[in-house]
Amino acid sequence: MAVRQALAWKVTAMNAEELRRELKLLGACKEGLEWSRGKSLAEAWATCERADWMLWLLAQKLGTPGWPDHKQLVLLACRCAETSLSLVPPGEGQPRKAISKAIEAARAWTEGRASLAEVQEAAACAVASVVYDDVATCAADSAAGAADSVANVKNAGNAAIYAAKAAARAGHPLLAALREMADMIRSVVPSVRDNKEREEKRHAGIRKNVSTPVSRGARQ
Repeated sequence: MAVRQALAWKVTAMNAEELRRELKLLGACKEGLEWSRGKSLAEAWATCERADWMLWLLAQKLGTPGWPDHKQLVLLACRCAETSLSLVPPGEGQPRKAISKAIEAARAWTEGRASLAEVQEAAACAVASVVYDDVATCAADSAAGAADSVANVKNAGNAAIYAAKAAARAGHPLLAALREMADMIRSVVPSVRDNKEREEKRHAGIRKNVSTPVSRGARQ
């Protein structure tokens, strides 16, 4: 089960007020609440540059009709973790291989080819394989985040934030790495209808009903 094509996402649209109320209810951070001010769900999803925030929201909405399921979210976390693999330098102990195995174990779980215990063991091996290397450490933590999302989906965001930290340790802008992963997530989980579209259709229906002549018989 690979997340390569856009998922069918049939989420109820939220206007800016509804989204803010929902984010507060879910416990969003102050920075996220401030950034989302005045944005509908569709606008926020289309413009968010923080992959970790996006994975957090998907995790919080897990089980809600129309939103991605647990396996789909794990796969998104795996794809984020994979972005740091090429940054891991070759060296003693082959940390890149162990990190890759942790990601693949999480992906295998989504296909029924690995147990939770096997995923956790692979994640532990990835973390243990790194010795005194900032980039590899962050990459291992990213892979562990993806693997840990199998047991607790709320860990999915760690895959993105630690992958971005690996990029930063390798000399690349952290926010740019988060933005690239956000674009990747958007390519898989497309936007929702804005409330504006829903309201336009509702008002169009009202106008149609108002403008429709009422027959003499109906008035009686």
